[in-house]
Amino acid sequence: MTSIIFSIAYVPMTFVAIWMFKVMRPSTAFRIACVNLLFGSWIRSVSLATDHFGMILLGYTIISLSYPILLAAVTLVCNTWLGDHEGTFWTQICGLSIPIGTVFSFLMTGLIYKDPNTMKEDTKRLILF
Repeated sequence: MTSIIFSIAYVPMTFVAIWMFKVMRPSTAFRIACVNLLFGSWIRSVSLATDHFGMILLGYTIISLSYPILLAAVTLVCNTWLGDHEGTFWTQICGLSIPIGTVFSFLMTGLIYKDPNTMKEDTKRLILF
């Protein structure tokens, strides 16, 4: 369900991200995206205490609205600061960071959650840190 929110929000928020980078300084756009990420993460953390799926969904929606801003910045930063050959290489590396991070998170989940009976307590402990 939450991945559908990201997929739906990605296309319109890409146009918002392009507009933000044309109108604002890149550092301002980054700050707005990071504040939204922080706010969404706080909502998701609070939702653990209430056990309410709507709060988790709201937090993830806010987080999903910030991802296109950060993902659109990769090409902008690489084209601005690096040459032709270096910019292409680092754009590829940054583009692969999300799939590699996803694989890493799936692998780490198996190492963290060894007993399915204590999964809820382990999740609350991990989210607080």
